[in-house]
Amino acid sequence: MPKATPLHYLRAALYYAGFYPVTIVYAALCLLIGPLLPFRARFKLFTAINYFYIGWLRLCCGVRVQVRGREHLPENGAYVVVSNHQSEWETLFFQILVRPQAVVLKKELLKIPFFGWALGMLKPIALDRSQRRGALKQLLAQGARSWPTRFRC
Repeated sequence: MPKATPLHYLRAALYYAGFYPVTIVYAALCLLIGPLLPFRARFKLFTAINYFYIGWLRLCCGVRVQVRGREHLPENGAYVVVSNHQSEWETLFFQILVRPQAVVLKKELLKIPFFGWALGMLKPIALDRSQRRGALKQLLAQGARSWPTRFRC
């Protein structure tokens, strides 16, 4: 892996200088407007910020992506997409790549001010990581409840 240069740090600082203020303002907006919207409209509004994040990352840091095999994803019905979770990037990009979706996440994330509160309005499948044995049961139960009511094709 190449060694980070001062330019890399400058570009990363520029990215975060835009990322954090925009996130706080956008999350506040979503918290105000989100409860008034039906789920699908709320999902579109809340996840639209990811287009900014990916574009801003490209502009500030030069990150580009090429997706191969997208044509193999089913057009209808439920399916599971799993990432190796190497970074925050795929979390942002998956919101653009696979729409609509039910996100599986750590329950603790819902406690983060603004971000977690807005994320909670998307009704994610929140797993309690302290109960590892029951995590799969939680996932299956919450997933079965969320699909028919929110994501009819």
